[in-house]
Parts: sequence; C-alpha cells; structure tokens
Amino acid sequence: MSDLQELTNELMQDEAFRREYESIQPELNITRAIMDARIQAGLTQTQLSERSGISQADISIL
Repeated sequence: MSDLQELTNELMQDEAFRREYESIQPELNITRAIMDARIQAGLTQTQLSERSGISQADISIL
C-alpha cells in the first residue's frame, strides 16, 4: 500500500473529511477521464489547449 493510500485511509476515519472527500468524487472522476483521454490521444497539454481554447495553465491544474 502506498503512503498516500495509507494517509487517505487514516483521514477517512474523520467524518468531516470523509464527507468532503466523497462530495468531490464526481469532479475528480471527470478530471481523471479528461486526463486519461488526452494521454490516450497522445496530446500534450499545449496541443489540447490549442484544440479546445482552454488555457494550458487551466489544463495543467486538472
């Protein structure tokens, strides 16, 4: 198990953290899908920026 997973498991014991973590899962799922699609298409962040009209800086924070 990774250190990140261990930390997440520990933090999930806190009810407020768990609720917030679960509430952002839909957004994180979309972010992951966009990132995976970009990588699978072989596009750089810059290329996606040029094609989508979204700044590279905004793409980089996905």
